[in-house]
Amino acid sequence: MKVLIAGGSGFMGKHLVQALIADSHQVWVLSRKPNRRIKNAQVVSWDGKTTHGWEQLIEEMDAVINLSGLSLYNWPWTGRKKQRFRDSRIKPGLALASAIKNASHRPNVLMTVMRHEGWHAAQDCMAGSINNSMIAIIKPEESVPGVWREIVEKTYPKSAVPWEAEAKWAGLTEGMTMKALQACASGEMWNNPDYPPTPLTKEWLIKNGYKVRN
Repeated sequence: MKVLIAGGSGFMGKHLVQALIADSHQVWVLSRKPNRRIKNAQVVSWDGKTTHGWEQLIEEMDAVINLSGLSLYNWPWTGRKKQRFRDSRIKPGLALASAIKNASHRPNVLMTVMRHEGWHAAQDCMAGSINNSMIAIIKPEESVPGVWREIVEKTYPKSAVPWEAEAKWAGLTEGMTMKALQACASGEMWNNPDYPPTPLTKEWLIKNGYKVRN
């Protein structure tokens, strides 16, 4: 399979690129640094906001993955920095969508990912349903390293701190999100022995009619 990745040199991207190559896929990486070398992948120059110079490449692709985005760990969060956060995600996505829209042969898959959103999906799964508006906490609060709690307390409302701190921890811990999503995909996450529900989550699940492992 031929795969085009925007943001393929970042924290998630570099691991995904090598995993795809190990599975015998061909990988192209859109990068603002065209002189960058990525083992066994082809690096293609782009500006992160237009299709200039790479649009025709879409015609050859089976899948397109967008991992673009300025890291949220860039401090301080000034008004200007927040705008850069938005632009670094929206503009690359729009450029990729435009290239696909104009292609005569469109890729079969388009995926856009932000780093710790996968953990939030696992939290949703723990709460009972991927469509549920309640987000569960998967790990006991005391197990989350204090540094992540301190960071989110400066950014999020108090009610959101527990699950956002957990998500940021997962986002920078290799394999943590993948294992949780695999547990979710296998069936009822709250019945997986590796992820016993925390007391409040268990209370909610029982109250809403779910069978929970004792």
